[in-house]
Amino acid sequence: MYKIPDDMQAGCIHKTNNCGDVEVIYYKNAHNVCVKFVGYDYKVITSSSHIRNGKVLNRFKPKVHGVGYLGVGPHKALKTNDAYNRWAHMLQRCYSGYSCCSSYSECTVCDEWHNFQNFADWHCENYPKDGGKYEIDKDIKNPGNKVYGPEACLFVTRKENASAANAKTYRLKSPDGDIKVIYNLKNFCRDTNLNHRHLCEVSNGKRKTHKGWSAA
Repeated sequence: MYKIPDDMQAGCIHKTNNCGDVEVIYYKNAHNVCVKFVGYDYKVITSSSHIRNGKVLNRFKPKVHGVGYLGVGPHKALKTNDAYNRWAHMLQRCYSGYSCCSSYSECTVCDEWHNFQNFADWHCENYPKDGGKYEIDKDIKNPGNKVYGPEACLFVTRKENASAANAKTYRLKSPDGDIKVIYNLKNFCRDTNLNHRHLCEVSNGKRKTHKGWSAA
């Protein structure tokens, strides 16, 4: 019967370099030690040498801009991984405290996407397969939305993203008398066969009506 080292007995606590403390759950041999991270419902099988050297990695500790964590799954957190780069940049825009655009100052990322594995699953399922380059947009589906998440986000081209960012919201009265709040007037006019310039003039008071539409 082998002897379990004193510092590998069940219940022993060890410090890691940057991931908090681990508690030994059981020891089978030097290459098969189960530990649990204190304060997390996360266990991992590792070696006694890694435990003693503090090299056990807690994949659920937020280490990316204070909120993001790697999680457990097939997706690799590599700089050559497009999903990882987009995830990290998204968190940076929302939580780094500085951004090239002040419109991100109140933005957040949903709890589900704090886990990189969840974001990467969504990325793989939704990123277009046509070979083009796309960006994540959070508010074309829901104008004014401030939360990145799977229900709100979609991939768009840079041109589409810029067009959406510059779009304004208009309040107009339809020919039926209904008040319509229109986001991105150019797209609306294209889809409804209206003249964009004429409807702009209606909105700013330079024209009374256009095809029955008037200012609200």
